[in-house]
Amino acid sequence: MFEELSELTGFAIIATYGFTFAFYVFKFIFMKFGARLKQVPKLQKTLAWMLKFLRRFHRLTGILTIGLILMHLVLMVVDEGWNLTGLFAAGFMLAEVGMGAALAYLKPKTKTVRIIHRLTAFAVGIAIVVHIV
Repeated sequence: MFEELSELTGFAIIATYGFTFAFYVFKFIFMKFGARLKQVPKLQKTLAWMLKFLRRFHRLTGILTIGLILMHLVLMVVDEGWNLTGLFAAGFMLAEVGMGAALAYLKPKTKTVRIIHRLTAFAVGIAIVVHIV
């Protein structure tokens, strides 16, 4: 039973991480290709709507991810014991959410913290792949 629940929470973590990471991808598309997107108004409108949607739920999915990480950790420790790669992935995710929380309340928002927050998202993706493989 614990194995199925831990796998389910693991997949849910990947889904929430993917949703949160998609925000960065869409933001990058708009920053790099904004002028070209104006040439295709329907695509620009659709991508703008998606970016707005992702932005609206970015913070919520970050909080949800923390809850899922803690649940996954408890289930995995009970079922299989400690896993070093899982601890690294969870540590990167906790650091990423911590920086996101700092950005939410930091005045003024520093560019350095934003860049580190985005780079940590890449590190999380790599850590998740290593953990699964």
